[in-house]
Amino acid sequence: MRTSRKPRAVTLRSNPQLSILKQNCTDPRMHLALDLLAGCDLKDELRTDHLCKTLNLSVSRLRHLFHEQLGMSPAQVLKSLRMQAAKNLLTSTYMRTKEILTAVGLNDPSHFVRDFKDVYGETPSQVRKQSGLHRKHGPKHDTEHAQRASA
Repeated sequence: MRTSRKPRAVTLRSNPQLSILKQNCTDPRMHLALDLLAGCDLKDELRTDHLCKTLNLSVSRLRHLFHEQLGMSPAQVLKSLRMQAAKNLLTSTYMRTKEILTAVGLNDPSHFVRDFKDVYGETPSQVRKQSGLHRKHGPKHDTEHAQRASA
């Protein structure tokens, strides 16, 4: 019997991509904005109003600052960070793709596959296979299979 699992919260505190983004920023408000993004749960919706209030900026000024410093909007930055987090989960866990989508705040599997392939040049399933975590049932299945083979 399968029990439903609550997706774990995924945050970006130690994301190397975030460090690279910060290095490209000269405005200290952008460092704070990226820190705020790093501390949020990826499955939550982007709250630009929260960022604006914290940074004491208007929405248009926040977007302008992101474009000026990073060449992307806040939503594009968050989507990029979500894709990186999804790739990390694909290559380091046995979570199902739908669980990963939920954990990183993405909703549409077909858009995810298309966007993932645009970013990384491969589909999520291809990335997972290359990581060696492509077995259907994960480590438990491998143990059971090894026990049956040795019997």
